[in-house]
Amino acid sequence: WQQTRAHDHTLRHQREQLAHYEKSAAAHAAAQSALAAAQNRATAARQHAENAARTCTQAENALTAHLAGRLLREYRAEKDNILRELAYHQRIADLEQQRAQLHDGEPCPLCGATDHPYAQALPARPDDLNARLAALETYLKHAEQLETAYTNAQTALTAARTKQQQAESAAALAAEKARNTAAYAAQLAALQQTHAQTLAARRAILGERDPDSEEA
Repeated sequence: WQQTRAHDHTLRHQREQLAHYEKSAAAHAAAQSALAAAQNRATAARQHAENAARTCTQAENALTAHLAGRLLREYRAEKDNILRELAYHQRIADLEQQRAQLHDGEPCPLCGATDHPYAQALPARPDDLNARLAALETYLKHAEQLETAYTNAQTALTAARTKQQQAESAAALAAEKARNTAAYAAQLAALQQTHAQTLAARRAILGERDPDSEEA
């Protein structure tokens, strides 16, 4: 009877420890599950960042090839020059009435010059000026689309790399938590074995009978 009571006391203590370790072991299982999920997210984020990097490189290469060694602002400056030249010719054409009143040797009422080269005939206007402008505008429109695509790709790449870093940090934390709780799983297994041995020893004395009832 005394041996059985001693075993029962040990078993109660072991059951309390088992309850504690079972919770910890459950936390370890949850930590392992969280780790697997975090690793999957990190892998997906890494793949997404790699895809974003490829897209960014492709967009940059497309823009570089289209610009053919020049800068986009150089093409815009060229367009501005053509527009200014067209405006210059248009202004001269718009002053037709005033030009008709100019006579050689007489001062111009606007500038005072006595030489009036455009009094009768307009300056020669390049025939391809409008064609060049139209072609340049089409070229610039496509270049600006490529530039926008490249800018968007850079933004997406930055965001993807940020998410990758966050996912990898979360995976590292999950791995640390799983390592910290792994010891509890081993302790639970060892305690379960000890508990089984104690229970077997107790049953060998009184079986399933209650020592208090035996005392009564």
